[in-house]
Amino acid sequence: MSFQRLLGLLMMALGLWACTPTEVAKVEPSCSEPPCLQLRLRLAEPDQAWVADEVELQLQLGQQSRRQRLRGDGLAVPGLLTVSAPELAYANGQSVAVRVRARASLGPTGEAADFGGETVLSPAQWQQAQGSVEVGLQRACVSAPCATPGARRGAAMAYDVESARLLLFGGQRDDGTVLADTWSWDGLGWHAETPPQSPPARTGHVLTLDTQTGKLLLFGGRDERQLFGDTWQYQRVMGQARWRLLASAGEGPRPRQRAAASSSQGVLLFGGLGGGDAVLSDTWQWNGGRWQQVLAPTDACAALPEAEPARPRCRGGAAMWTGPQGPLLLGGRLGPAQATRPEFDDRVWLYAGKQWQVAPIYRPPAVLERSGHAFLQAPLGAASGPAALVTLGESSVGLRADSYVLDLSSGQFAPLLGVGPGARTDAAVAYDALRDEVIVYGGATPSGINDRLFSYTSDVGWRELH
Repeated sequence: MSFQRLLGLLMMALGLWACTPTEVAKVEPSCSEPPCLQLRLRLAEPDQAWVADEVELQLQLGQQSRRQRLRGDGLAVPGLLTVSAPELAYANGQSVAVRVRARASLGPTGEAADFGGETVLSPAQWQQAQGSVEVGLQRACVSAPCATPGARRGAAMAYDVESARLLLFGGQRDDGTVLADTWSWDGLGWHAETPPQSPPARTGHVLTLDTQTGKLLLFGGRDERQLFGDTWQYQRVMGQARWRLLASAGEGPRPRQRAAASSSQGVLLFGGLGGGDAVLSDTWQWNGGRWQQVLAPTDACAALPEAEPARPRCRGGAAMWTGPQGPLLLGGRLGPAQATRPEFDDRVWLYAGKQWQVAPIYRPPAVLERSGHAFLQAPLGAASGPAALVTLGESSVGLRADSYVLDLSSGQFAPLLGVGPGARTDAAVAYDALRDEVIVYGGATPSGINDRLFSYTSDVGWRELH
């Protein structure tokens, strides 16, 4: 075993947790470190009152964000919450957004309920407020058409800029049923969308932001009988969710599932699994209006390739994220499909100038050897510079529960602290840019496909949402 592989395994086994979230703070009646933020919490239903068990506060100043998790300890709502916020001293000329999520026990039965709300102030409004902000809280959506998507794996989820919500489409139930439903997540609850038409039911598709149009693009996937090669666009028209078919099969990449895609000059697509167990290695660019192949497939997927390939080998279940230097490709199970033992790539690949090259990033096998995982934007503050999160998936040792932050300023991976979502693969994972958090939903676990929902932020760490 190489020293690099041994070091990577030791990192995972010993848990040298380098990314540590802040401790849960206690609500205090006064503020010891001015300036302070005074929150007047009110309810959308004025005849109701409750006592908070836990409060999560997100304070956003321009492009900077901080989140604090507070124990309620008898905090009454409606009521006044005072927290220390030293960064507010630098808020002159910036807009200020205050978002609150709270959990409470209601009535004699102690029923748990979630509440949330937000207030956004312009620089002029913030100056006039003088540190006192009112936030109206309403109960999370708990009844149809805003229940939950239900247990599934292989769904795709991405942040929709137009609605400032996460959008989830499709996936597969535990009984094999493939889905065609559309859901949105507003930071507090799920909402069932009812577009007049939708893509056919599928799993294993990609959904990502088309940076040329500012709208979400869906491609590929499979159902019980066939692979898909169609391309769909999602948008909201007069508040109504709408899907529009942009390209049918045959007008772009061949039908496939488990491809990797990322936002880059539109959308960049790599590899995946085609018909007849074909493992693919072609690269395609969506320019906002059509697909163009920029790199043809490499030669047949060799079980024993050259020692240092010039391009990424064919693979399925990889993940891609676009950083400041361009798209980065990480992980995936390598071809050929009939290989008896899973094989993985110990390189991270950078796409630049219409060519792939090995990225100058440290390569611990414990991080890189996985498929069916997520590789995406990390919340602000997770590292000293631009950063990505690698989490979950499966490898030759089974399902993965570990997570790492890639700090691009150093090219190093650091493992995360705390109990996360647990071992799973094919979960729906996306970065919520408005709320500065990563959301994980569902996936296949050792006990089956589930519908649990998790959040990761740099300040609070992992926590389960309800």
